[in-house]
Amino acid sequence: MHAAKRSIRLAAALSFNGTEPSLFAPLLRDEKNLAFSFSGIKTAVIRAKQNGHQPERICRDFQNTAFELVERMVTRACEQTGIKNVIASGGVLANSTLRNRLGELSKKKKITLRIPGSKMLCTDNGAMVASAGYFLWKAGKKDVVGFAVSDRR
Repeated sequence: MHAAKRSIRLAAALSFNGTEPSLFAPLLRDEKNLAFSFSGIKTAVIRAKQNGHQPERICRDFQNTAFELVERMVTRACEQTGIKNVIASGGVLANSTLRNRLGELSKKKKITLRIPGSKMLCTDNGAMVASAGYFLWKAGKKDVVGFAVSDRR
């Protein structure tokens, strides 16, 4: 696991006392939309640090806010579509807290949850895309990018 991700997870776990309200408001209150992003949470983290909040509390509240959104969106998608089978993957599934929370959600909502059995199979999607690109390039398949790219959103 990446050292920064491990540090956030540990800081979040060690700082929990259950009595303080979250530093961050719940993300996306739209009750119908299934599209979501974590836009705004980085700015909220920066502001919390500038306001003198302890890094452990920022980590805990960031993780809880992000994971609460994932849980809410999985629930919403299942309720709106009637789907009862969910496959979760990607690098974030190496996080034990998220695995446990999704496991509890699946029991509560009677959803079949499939996640990789080994955290070693929870790789970053960027690595998968780079690997696919490499093999396409090796096979001689090349496309010109037909749109502008930017590192800013």
